[in-house]
Amino acid sequence: MTRVSIGVQSKEDQHRFVASIHESINLESLHLDPMEFYQKWGGSIPGLPHQEIEIVEPGEEFFKSNKLHIHRSTKTGTPFVCYPKRLETLLDAVRMFRTWCLGSVATIVEGVDLNTIYTQECGDNAERMEKILRERYGIHVCSSIVNLSDVLEKQSTQSYRRPDSEWCDGIGRP
Repeated sequence: MTRVSIGVQSKEDQHRFVASIHESINLESLHLDPMEFYQKWGGSIPGLPHQEIEIVEPGEEFFKSNKLHIHRSTKTGTPFVCYPKRLETLLDAVRMFRTWCLGSVATIVEGVDLNTIYTQECGDNAERMEKILRERYGIHVCSSIVNLSDVLEKQSTQSYRRPDSEWCDGIGRP
């Protein structure tokens, strides 16, 4: 499990989001139900390995008062980023969490739905969405932290070796 923290700045406020990214190497280890979530909403069960993004912060009260794209785990009841397509690598998951955070702030502050901008307007292009959110609404990532200690431990057994610049690309830019 990898912990990711992302801060998003809007015109009025800063918003902090924290996630735990879980890697599943078999269907039994998925936190979101393969049929009830992935098949129903994404049209297929993702290939493995697959990363799932559990939202740790903000807490339950936040989700009661804000309608965001989350899906609750049938195993734990905790919220996960609602993204039913495959996230093969940790970097894919971090990038999607960043997109979700930006889109969530756009929803909270501007009343704009994440899927309206990300999918319909930007054709699932995260960089294009970031540019639009910055230019149109003044929303941008102001901080990001990825705890890579567990990833570094995996280097001896799995192919997580990437240049440092690739880990930072698209994650820490203001």
